[in-house]
Amino acid sequence: MVKQLSLTLCLLCAMISQSASAQEGFECIEDTEKPRACDHFIIKKTDPRIARTSRIPNEAVCICISDFQTIINDIETQPSQTQQQILDEWQISRRDLNQLLRY
Repeated sequence: MVKQLSLTLCLLCAMISQSASAQEGFECIEDTEKPRACDHFIIKKTDPRIARTSRIPNEAVCICISDFQTIINDIETQPSQTQQQILDEWQISRRDLNQLLRY
């Protein structure tokens, strides 16, 4: 229990201290054309089933939540053209993105 809590705190500290650009060794699933750095990102463990069919190179992936807020919160909303281009570039579907966020 203590070990798990320590690991969780370490991961939280690491996430807070990450720079907004390139996220310290993690490629981010994000809109690289936006004028500002991502203001809300998360680093998640990669679901191995998704990793096998996508362009995600690591066991963990950075996701810019603010770039996908509209489609994360509302399953009925269709991805914008930019969101779809990002998903296509990473070779993941909207369903894959949601799975990564839940994994």
